[in-house]
Amino acid sequence: MGTALEDFKSKITQIDLKKTILDSYRPLTAEQQNRLEQKLRLDWNYHSNSIEGNTLTASETRAFILHGVTAKGKPFRDYLEMEGHNKALKKLEDLVAKEVKINESVIKELHKLILVEPYADAKAEINPGHYKTLPNYLYTRTGERIDFMAPEEVAPAMNTLINWLNNHIDVPKRKKQKYDLHPILVAAAFQVRFIQIHPFGDGNGRMARIMSNLILMLYGYTPAIIRLDKRDAYYNLLNLSTLEEPLPLAEMIADEVLTTLGLAIDAAKGLPLSEHDDLDKALSLLERSLENRPEKHKAERRSKDKIHEILEKAFLPIVNEIHNTWERLLSHFTTGKIQVNKDGDYIDYESLPRDLNLLLQDIDFNKINQITLNFDLKRLKKALPTEISNSIEIRVKFNQEEWYLTSNYNGEKQKKLFYGDEVIEETFRQEVRPLITQWVMQFNEKLENLKK
Repeated sequence: MGTALEDFKSKITQIDLKKTILDSYRPLTAEQQNRLEQKLRLDWNYHSNSIEGNTLTASETRAFILHGVTAKGKPFRDYLEMEGHNKALKKLEDLVAKEVKINESVIKELHKLILVEPYADAKAEINPGHYKTLPNYLYTRTGERIDFMAPEEVAPAMNTLINWLNNHIDVPKRKKQKYDLHPILVAAAFQVRFIQIHPFGDGNGRMARIMSNLILMLYGYTPAIIRLDKRDAYYNLLNLSTLEEPLPLAEMIADEVLTTLGLAIDAAKGLPLSEHDDLDKALSLLERSLENRPEKHKAERRSKDKIHEILEKAFLPIVNEIHNTWERLLSHFTTGKIQVNKDGDYIDYESLPRDLNLLLQDIDFNKINQITLNFDLKRLKKALPTEISNSIEIRVKFNQEEWYLTSNYNGEKQKKLFYGDEVIEETFRQEVRPLITQWVMQFNEKLENLKK
């Protein structure tokens, strides 16, 4: 059996041979590239997030420790982080296409995409796209504390690491023997050192893997996707590796690059890319997102009681707001009319009853589909003989799964709502007031135009 170095050299030979084969097919067609990217993103999103978030907390401080070490707990943000991770992977494709040079701005931009928005835990406020401001650390099961680099040391350490990286990526510099490392070793070494620095308050594990893969992709290789079933080995290999001696982690990265190069070649040949567990992975991603995503609207079908509640607490308060303004303006116009349309049955009013609930007394709440009220004002007296008239309309429509509130003044505006949503009277009153204000202002503007 050969040594670890000999085994690694053998893998590198296989990798470079496969890359040569892939290069012979490049550029891939748009359809081939899309199939490949879709497959890689599915695997990458699933495995990278599962390593950190399936049974672990959102904290990325786990990525440098031995198997069995646990970090201080942080709240789950699964669906946000999954969404952010996917956006970051799409951003990588753009960075590779532009052959961007890696710098601090690129790293911070990707971190901002991954963590999506600021949040706080018991120890610190996490600000995506910014280096940590407080020390980060973790405890082993035996109570041993492992500290990462102090916040004041992060910026210079990252600057040194980025310079090291660009010396090894830059083609002219790579001609020098000291910079002539195989891309697999460069990617592994960068990932290890990034984890040791732990530059951010959270998200360091995913960022380390993303940056490592960006390096590989800039070299023309495919990404290394560390699979969930290799999580324990991955942690151990990270712990055994250093910037100067990255071979332990590099061997695992080499194995995964061989796998993804094979996928890329299959895509170029038009062969199927699906694995037997792809459906399970897709379902797992969806279920995890659904489990942690707050329910924006509670599912509920229309009912007699709900229709009555909506009309009483939403529609009539809106009608009341409009009617009060309409009555106040009425004396300034020669005529005014309010038309009520209940599923095609029209009734005209000179003014609505003081008790607006009387408008509902003949309604069958099981059958009503739509109610429309039109408030019309004709011929502003002090504008005569010029005619200044206008109307404002409010409509409610009931479907089986949702209901719609529509205002029509100077263009129709429709709002979709759900029966499971809480009906708060004051909310609807506040929402209609700006519309009424615009209606009144238009009369004023027309009157002002007469003076010019």
